[in-house]
Amino acid sequence: MKIKIYPSKVKGVIKAPPSKSYLHRVIISAALSNGESLINNVSLNDDVTMTINALKKLGASITYSKNTLKIMGIEPKLHMFDYLEIDCNQSGSTLRFLIPLCSYLSKKTKFIGKESLFIRPLDEYEKLFKKNNLIFDLKPDSLLVEGPLISNQYELSIDKSSQFLTGLLFLTPLLNIDTNIKFTNSNNNSISFVKMTLEILSYFGIKYLIQDNLIKILGNQEFKAGNYHIEGDYSLSAFYLLLGLTNGEITITDLNLNSIQGDKAILDIIKLSNGDISIKSNSISTRLSKITSFNYSLADCIDLGPLLSVYALFGNDETRLLDASNLKLKESDRVNAIINELKKVGAQILFENDTLIIRPSKLIEKDNLFYAHEDHRIAFALTLLALNLKNPSVIEGIECVNKSYSDFLIDIKKIGINYELID
Repeated sequence: MKIKIYPSKVKGVIKAPPSKSYLHRVIISAALSNGESLINNVSLNDDVTMTINALKKLGASITYSKNTLKIMGIEPKLHMFDYLEIDCNQSGSTLRFLIPLCSYLSKKTKFIGKESLFIRPLDEYEKLFKKNNLIFDLKPDSLLVEGPLISNQYELSIDKSSQFLTGLLFLTPLLNIDTNIKFTNSNNNSISFVKMTLEILSYFGIKYLIQDNLIKILGNQEFKAGNYHIEGDYSLSAFYLLLGLTNGEITITDLNLNSIQGDKAILDIIKLSNGDISIKSNSISTRLSKITSFNYSLADCIDLGPLLSVYALFGNDETRLLDASNLKLKESDRVNAIINELKKVGAQILFENDTLIIRPSKLIEKDNLFYAHEDHRIAFALTLLALNLKNPSVIEGIECVNKSYSDFLIDIKKIGINYELID
């Protein structure tokens, strides 16, 4: 599906969409609990739906009504399977979070999904399975694992993704043995996601000790059911905050100012770039600003990379986005995707030495035809670009926004964005 976006001046108030990262973790924890949990402020998207469907196959009862999930958890040790097939579609979170757990609950598990999913890194799990002489059979469109992946000592790197560690943290409290997980993280990549996982585990009753890069998990623990409110998502809200700075005036509500989300860095970046931002206890507003250039590490806020690449075009000098290599390991190669799309309008952007370098450019508009590369983050970034061009723009593949933000096309109308969908 294509979207044709017309030049629009934006103004309005948007409630922050709920955090997909929190939602995955809370749903899994609730599903592993013995009892009923109510999760509110929920908006379903493609990725979260894949996780819900997988947990239903594991025996959890999950219903959705009026932005609330009611989850009746399972007793994991009473739910053992001979074979499971789990469809992850394009959800890397679903796949990586559930590989260790499914290896424990099922003798064999086959994960299926789009081929682009199985190109993404799974090497840390492959090493652990093969070290324990277990089956890890990766094909272009599927992965077959045979477990259980049980050990009292795990060692892994989270340089490419913290999701490997999160997957182990969902498994290890259920084991009959105490476990040490030692992880390496050379650039402090995605460390906020590790903190998020530990925060959720603690909320659902799991005890652990952490010292530097060693996490100790006691065995024979039980997840405890509880009710949970999903906080607003900073990575998705960044689209609106940057749109206000480049186009008009936007207010976002329902963001937790004390959040540990790594993408909360957007607030620091806006201040660093001299953006006009007003932060109150219940809202954050941005207004059209003269933006200055900035340098910033993406190590713990990698999902901001595509949006910031567009934002930097309107600065006063060269901007450098450091520690950007992991952008290549997402739903698309986001480095090449954003470079290719921005160069269509004459942007000066290049990638060298783990850094995206963007220089202010006089944008050259021709046909303004863009491609989202089946990647929601690229789609959001191109929408931000389109709303700062003088002529209408067409983005092919806009439906990929449903991966993380199913109400995106509804919400942008609320702030005055004029568009039409083209089949």
